[in-house]
Amino acid sequence: MPVAALTPLWETGAPAIRTILNSNKKASPLLDKSRSVEFSFTKLLVRDLERVTAFYQAACGYGAGQTLEASMGGRPVRETILSKPGGGAELVIMTYLDGNHPPAGGAVNAFNTVDIEAFEARALGAGGSLVEAISVLEFNGNTMRMGIYADPEGFLLEVLER
Repeated sequence: MPVAALTPLWETGAPAIRTILNSNKKASPLLDKSRSVEFSFTKLLVRDLERVTAFYQAACGYGAGQTLEASMGGRPVRETILSKPGGGAELVIMTYLDGNHPPAGGAVNAFNTVDIEAFEARALGAGGSLVEAISVLEFNGNTMRMGIYADPEGFLLEVLER
């Protein structure tokens, strides 16, 4: 039986791809910097912060990390931020301090954006919900703005305007 040839997406004439490739036209919304959102890091929601942190340090080579206490959605949390030498946060291990732990396998995905209000409008318009209003966050000498959102299935997104 012959194998079908694959056609690259840009050769199919898909409207979004045509707009991006046609450089003499107005830029596509996909290239609009105010819509720019990039994946930043994952937070694992755990019961035993010290045990899970030690696992990732031993298994993946992370250093001591930085531990802090904060809140998420009005609940107190403790986080250990792990990063490779010379790099930013890659993995955050988080536990709720109020004793009400999520089931195993929970995670929060973090994203960076240049315009958090625009992100919020898009997220709410797409069926997401606001968990924690935009606030100012000071961390390691940096000032940023942060909001917490939930997607339509309830997965949390931590969005940082840097």
